[in-house]
Amino acid sequence: MRYRLRLNHREFELKLEQRQQSLEVTCNEKPRQVRVEEQDGDRIGAWIDGRFLHLEVIQTAQGCALYYQGEVYDFNVEQLSRGTEAHRLRSSEADKELYAPMPGVVLSIEVKPGQKVKKGEELLVIEAMKMENEIRAPYDAEIKEIVVNVGDSVIPSQPLIYFV
Repeated sequence: MRYRLRLNHREFELKLEQRQQSLEVTCNEKPRQVRVEEQDGDRIGAWIDGRFLHLEVIQTAQGCALYYQGEVYDFNVEQLSRGTEAHRLRSSEADKELYAPMPGVVLSIEVKPGQKVKKGEELLVIEAMKMENEIRAPYDAEIKEIVVNVGDSVIPSQPLIYFV
């Protein structure tokens, strides 16, 4: 799958291919080896080209950002289709829907339609690369509809939940 990554006003084109224990990433035509070692909520530990990085995904007024070594890096990721049409991978209150941030399988759904949730509350769990990833509410909201079921395979940018 191909993506466009904007990181602090710089743009990168990414191509991702999942391997058994790692993720093969091509960034602006340069191959990179990526292996996620640990994930705890929004904290991620990953090997990137033989170097271990501790990252944290944080919510900002503009959307999402990465926190790394005391610095904040704004980012936006879009999936590129064959016709280069972009699909957003993050959710904002204006979207009224929550998108899958990664490919994987839905392991559990912790909410139901009509339920009110607080920002940061666990909504569902997606298994990706043998790791369980908790998907949390990006803001206070009420669940309108859940459009996936336990056991479903999901792809990045696929809607998971619609909010009222």
